[in-house]
Amino acid sequence: VTLPSIVTERAINQIGEDGVLQVVLNGVISEQKNQLELLRALVILRDRGVKVHVHFIGAISQQKYAEEVKNYIHLNHLQEDVTFYGHVGDVYAILGNMNIGVVCARDEAFGRVTVEDMLMHMPVIVSDSGANPELIQPDRTGAVYPLGDAKVLASAIEQYALHPDRLQQQGDAAAKVARTEFSAENNAERVWEEIEECVMYKV
Repeated sequence: VTLPSIVTERAINQIGEDGVLQVVLNGVISEQKNQLELLRALVILRDRGVKVHVHFIGAISQQKYAEEVKNYIHLNHLQEDVTFYGHVGDVYAILGNMNIGVVCARDEAFGRVTVEDMLMHMPVIVSDSGANPELIQPDRTGAVYPLGDAKVLASAIEQYALHPDRLQQQGDAAAKVARTEFSAENNAERVWEEIEECVMYKV
């Protein structure tokens, strides 16, 4: 994964003057992407007095689940704290205004959106499901929380509101790791090494 040539790599990641932490979850609206977990964490954060706005990027994949998400927002009066974008062509235009990325997905394979967030100098909080933990180094490039535990997720998000300097520190580290570890060239070399090892083993 690499940034498109037309995208300018952001230099500063800090909370705006309104004091609201901007959190993004990029993925189709579906049970697998698990947007409800982030909304449950948002309720906890609101009750703690932590200012957070959640941004959902992605088209609706499961209509029934999307209705469940919308009903949860309505019942918990979260309308002013959540923004939906649907499918977006230029996702980086939105990511450039976010503070942290969150991935709540179940059984996620290689998380392209995680790396996209990292390339935009954002720490990323991921669930401990699938390949998510392989991409994030806790306390260096983000955090890992137990899937299904909205309280721990809320606490992980809260740390960035309480310690905003971590946004820049961990965001810069995340971008460096993404560029060096998850570039197309690097991964092509790794895949080729695995193929060569398999061929040599069979011989």
